[in-house]
Amino acid sequence: MERILVATDFSVRSDRALRRAMLLARQSGARLSLVHVVDDDQPERSRAAARAIAEDMLGELVQTLSTVDGIAADARVVTAAPFVGVVAAIDAEHADLVVLGAPRRHLLRDVFVGTTVERIVRASSRPVLMACGVPTGFYRQVLVATDLSERSATALRAVKALGLDHLCAASVVHVFDAVMPALHDQTATIREQADAWVAAERARVDVALAGHLEDIGLVLAGRILKLNQSTVVAALLEAAAETSADVMVVGSRGRGAVASALRASLLLGSVASELLRTSPTDVLVVPDTTASG
Repeated sequence: MERILVATDFSVRSDRALRRAMLLARQSGARLSLVHVVDDDQPERSRAAARAIAEDMLGELVQTLSTVDGIAADARVVTAAPFVGVVAAIDAEHADLVVLGAPRRHLLRDVFVGTTVERIVRASSRPVLMACGVPTGFYRQVLVATDLSERSATALRAVKALGLDHLCAASVVHVFDAVMPALHDQTATIREQADAWVAAERARVDVALAGHLEDIGLVLAGRILKLNQSTVVAALLEAAAETSADVMVVGSRGRGAVASALRASLLLGSVASELLRTSPTDVLVVPDTTASG
């Protein structure tokens, strides 16, 4: 990581994002770029006043980061719709990583259009980290979810490119299904046949996972296989709790354009979206920018 972009609205949630970005910058030596978006849907006089206040506050933050924390930083104020402004700053800064605070919840609006964070994730061509937990120290455990697809391979490569597998212990988790065929063995109980089938599926998936990881070169502390007993997200959160993961990494289809992201924000329903809404730990979403549509 050479440059980390932090979007801030000066809220407590944004303070968590800034704190996490500072810790990552200390670990990696990256430069911080702070961005604040002044909503353009207000009178010019109000926009000018809000911009002046934001510039003063960002200037103080940059000065503190430099003199107190020893972290190189710069800042900019953008006038636009909140998520549009952040996406524009991401493209302009060529950030290696984007850090955002957890969103404020508006239940009815979230169902239909998604949170600002989700819309930024959909539009961003760069990995986006949502800081959910209170940053108390460096990351120690990172858990990367994979479904053995090329999208997941992109997320694994991003973890390696960002150096997270060297900054902390990285494990990979795959959630698998084991739908049993009709039972025919009259000498074994249903439970025995079910256990044997799950074990066989686990062994098959383990071979597939090893092949999926072979060419990526990620430094791994462990490989985890979880049987899907309710939902994929529930299994992932269970794995995160079992490994004491500080951050979970998941791939998501990249959109690459603001207009496309607006269309895609309706009723998202993806694993990445559900994790962003429910995970108690930080979530890093890596877009698959090679995907179309």
